Amino acid sequence: MSYFSNFQTIPYDLNGDGVYDNVTNLTSFVAASESLLNQQTFYNFVQVQDGERIEQLSQRLYGTTSYYWTFIVINPNIKNIWNDWPKNSAQLIDYSIYKYADFAALACSCTDDLLNMFIVGEYVQGVLSGAIGQLLAVHTNDKYITVKLISGEFLEQGEDLFGLESQDTITATEVVSRAYAPKYHVDDSTGDITAPRLAGTHKVTNVEHESYLNDANRYVRAIRPELINEFVSEFHKELI
Repeated sequence: MSYFSNFQTIPYDLNGDGVYDNVTNLTSFVAASESLLNQQTFYNFVQVQDGERIEQLSQRLYGTTSYYWTFIVINPNIKNIWNDWPKNSAQLIDYSIYKYADFAALACSCTDDLLNMFIVGEYVQGVLSGAIGQLLAVHTNDKYITVKLISGEFLEQGEDLFGLESQDTITATEVVSRAYAPKYHVDDSTGDITAPRLAGTHKVTNVEHESYLNDANRYVRAIRPELINEFVSEFHKELI
C-alpha cells in the first residue's frame, strides 16, 4: 500500500483559472500516539544495515517495499529521510561536506593568542596562494579560524594567512573543509567533552560527530511483522 494512497483528495485550483482538480491532500497527517510508542509489545528496535534504504528495510521485514512510511510514522526523530535516515560511509562523507561546504576551516598550530587576533568579517589572504577569503569565526580554544572562500584556492598543505584589516598573520598547517575541523575535544580518561590540552585530550571533527549521530540513528522502531497489517488498517481508518 502506497503511503499517499491513504490520503483523501481535495478540489484545488492549481492554475488560478477557476478550474478545480482533485489533488492529494498533503496536509493530512496521523502521528503515532505516545501510548503506542511506549508499547514495546507493538514494535521492535531493528538495526538498519549499512547502506540499507528505507524501502529495503520494509522489504526485509515485511516482504514488500510498500510499508516504508511506517518507519516515519513511529520514529519521531525521522523527519527528513536525507538528513535522518542512516547513511553509508560514502553518503556520510558527501552529506558532511555538503553540510559544511560553505566554509573552509584553517587549522593552525600557532602560539599566538587568537582571542586578540583578527577581526571577524575581515578578508584574509593566503601569502603563497594569493587566495582571498572572509573570516567568519575565530576558534580560540581549538586554534583555528573559519573562512569563507571568495577567490582562488588556499594551499591544502598549509600556508601563512594574513588579515588585510587587522594585519594579523597565522601559520596554517593545513587548509581543510570545515567537515574536518574540530567540533569539540574529549578527555581521554573520562570521555567527557572538555577544553583541549597539550596532552590527555583528542579532537572530534565535525564529520566524526556526524558519524556518531548516524550510528545512533541505525536503531529504529519497526512494527512487528505479525501486527503490520493491523497497524496499516488503523492508520487508514484514522485518515478517513
